[in-house]
Amino acid sequence: DPERVWGSYFGGSDEEWAYGLARDVDGNIYMGGATASVNDIATPGAHDESFGGTYDALLVKFTPAGDRVWGTYFGGDSSDAFGACAIRGNALYAAGSTGSFGLGTLTAHQAQLGGGSDGLLVKFDLDGGVEWATYYGGSASDQGRSCAVDPSGNVYLAGVTESSEAGVIGADGHQDLPGGSADAFLVKFDGSGQRLWGTYYGGYNYNEAMRCATAGNGSVYLVGGTAEESGTTIATSGGQQPVFGGQADAFLAKFDSTGLRKWGTYYGSTGIDYGFTCATDNADNVYLGGDTYSLYGIAHNGHQNNHGGGGLDAFLVKLDGSGERLWATYYGGDGTDECRGLTADEAGNVSMVGQSASLDGMSWYGPQMDFGGGEKDGYLARFTPDGVRMFGTYYGGGGYDEAQAVVAGNGAIYVCGQTGSVDNIATPDAHAPSLNGVSDALVVKLADVADCSGVVGGMAYPGTACDDADPCTLNDLLTDDCVCVGVPFTPGPISGPTTILDGPDTSYVYSVPEIAGAGYTWSLPSGWSAGSLDSAAVQVSAPFGADTAELCVTVTNGGCTPQAACVTVTVLVTVVGEEWSADAGTAFIHPNPNQGRFVLVSSGRWSGPRTMQVIDSTGGLARSGVVLAAPDRTVDLGYLPAGLYTLRLASDQGVEALRFVIR
Repeated sequence: DPERVWGSYFGGSDEEWAYGLARDVDGNIYMGGATASVNDIATPGAHDESFGGTYDALLVKFTPAGDRVWGTYFGGDSSDAFGACAIRGNALYAAGSTGSFGLGTLTAHQAQLGGGSDGLLVKFDLDGGVEWATYYGGSASDQGRSCAVDPSGNVYLAGVTESSEAGVIGADGHQDLPGGSADAFLVKFDGSGQRLWGTYYGGYNYNEAMRCATAGNGSVYLVGGTAEESGTTIATSGGQQPVFGGQADAFLAKFDSTGLRKWGTYYGSTGIDYGFTCATDNADNVYLGGDTYSLYGIAHNGHQNNHGGGGLDAFLVKLDGSGERLWATYYGGDGTDECRGLTADEAGNVSMVGQSASLDGMSWYGPQMDFGGGEKDGYLARFTPDGVRMFGTYYGGGGYDEAQAVVAGNGAIYVCGQTGSVDNIATPDAHAPSLNGVSDALVVKLADVADCSGVVGGMAYPGTACDDADPCTLNDLLTDDCVCVGVPFTPGPISGPTTILDGPDTSYVYSVPEIAGAGYTWSLPSGWSAGSLDSAAVQVSAPFGADTAELCVTVTNGGCTPQAACVTVTVLVTVVGEEWSADAGTAFIHPNPNQGRFVLVSSGRWSGPRTMQVIDSTGGLARSGVVLAAPDRTVDLGYLPAGLYTLRLASDQGVEALRFVIR
C-alpha cells in the first residue's frame, strides 16, 4: 500500500486554491494557484512579496521533505491566477489568466493587456526569479488554462478565447481564424518568449481547451470540451470517434511541432462529457481524463466498465499515438465524481486525481480507505499501463476537499488541491500543520506503492498474472491479499451442437478450450466417424438412424490426473429427396434442389401447427417459424445463400428433418 510521507496546508487568513504542480530533477515541488490572503504566502526577497488585487496568482517551492524554500505572489490590481505549472531543466513555467496591467515584460511576445482578461505565461528560474512574462489575448475575454514544455525547451500555452482580431490568437497554425463566439486555442513559444505559431481550435459552437501535454517525439496534445457537432473542425477520420456523441463531448487533438494537426477525436456518448486533463508516457501514448454523464459508450476493456450510478463519473482513456483507443474506464461510485489531473511515470503507470462524493468504488489499498465525511473528498487512483488499478485512496476530512494536480517519479507521488477541512490533511511536522483561513491549498507526498513482490513501482499487483508453481492449475492470478492462486485444471465444457442430423455427409465440430502442452483423446459413440481424435477440436459424423449418444474427451496435462468432459447429442433422422412414401415421413419438399422458394407438401399424417427451423451446413440457425397444418405450404428462403440446408419440423407428434439444396 502507498503511505503518506507528509501533508501540508498552504495559505493565509483568507482563501487559497492550488491547480498546478511540477517536479524538478532533484525532487523539489513547485505549486501554482491563486490566493485572496495578504499574509503567509510570500517569503522575504521573493519576486513579489505583497498582495496586489482581488486575487493574486501564487507560486511556491517545497523540498522533497516538504519544507518551503520560497513563495511569491504574482499579480496586479485585478484578479490573477496560475492554473498549471511545467518544468524542463532549469526553466519553470506557470500559466493562467489575468485582468491586471503591468505584468508583461518588454522582451516577450505581448507586453500589454489586450482586453478584460488575457491568458498569462510566465517563465521563472528555480529560485523564483522572473525571466519573462507575456499576456496572450485580444480585446475580448481570454483565459490561459495550461502549459507544457517540449524536449527542445519550447513552451505551449492552451486555453479559451473570445477574441477575433487577425493575428492575435491564430497565426501560422492549424486554424488562423475563429470558428465561433468562443474557441480553444494553442500557442507555441520558444524559450525566450517569442511566439512561433498559434491556432484557434473550434467551430461555431462553444469550445474550450483545458490542458495540453507534450510527447517525447515533439508532438503536442490539446484536450477540452466542445458542443461542436459537424464537419471536421474537431474530429478527423483518423481519430477514435469522428462523430459527435451528444449534448457536449470531450475532445483530444494531436499536433506536430509545426502546428499541423495530425488527428482529432471526440470522446463521448449521449450524455454530457467533458475533457479536463491529459498526459503522455514514454511510449508516446496519450491519456485523456474528464467527466461523464453518459451511462454507456465510455468504457472499453477497463477497470470499471459500467457507470458508477451517481450521475457524474470520472473517466480515463488511453490512446496510442495514432489515436486508437487501447482501453478506457469509468471511475466513480454512488455519488458525484470528477477527474482533474493526470500524470504518467517512468514505468508507464498513470495516476489520476479529482474529487468525489461517493462512498464506494473509489478506495482500494490506499492510505485513506474511508470517505472523510464532508461534502467532497479529493481522491488519487493509480493504474498500470494495461489499465489495472494499483490502488485508490480518498484524501479529505470533514469539510470540502478537492485534488487538482498530480506528479509522480523517483518513488513518490505528489498531489495538490484545495481544502476546507481541519482534519486528515496535514502531518504534525508539515510546513503548515493546521488550516489557516477559510480554505487553504493542500499539498501531500505519498511514497510510491510497492507491488506484491515488494518492488517499488513494480508490476505484480492483485489481478495480474503470476505462477503458483502448481502445474495442475491454470490462469494463475494474484488475489487482493497478494496470494498467487490458479484455477484447478479442468477440460472445461465441450462446445458444439447438442442436436445433429444423421448421415456421413453432414459433419459437426466439437471442441474444448486449448491448454498449452496438454494432450487430448476423444471417445466416439458406436458407429460415429471422425478425423483426428488427439486435438482440442474434433469433426464428427453420426451414422444413419435416430439416436441419443455421448461424446467425450479426456485431457491430460503433465503429471496431473486426467480429466474428462462429455456432452449428450441427439441425432435426428434426415429424409432426403422430394419423393414421399408411406415410410418416409409426413412431408416432403418440392422442388428439391430449388432457388430458395419451395412447397412443403404434407402427407396428411400430421395435424396442428409445427415449429420450423432452417439449419445451415455449419449447424447455425438460418430461419425459424411456425408451419400450420395444411395440404401444402409455400416457403420463401430466397434471401439465403446457395448451399445445403436442413428443415427441422417439430410438434407433440414428433420431430422430422428434411434436407434440401438452394442453388
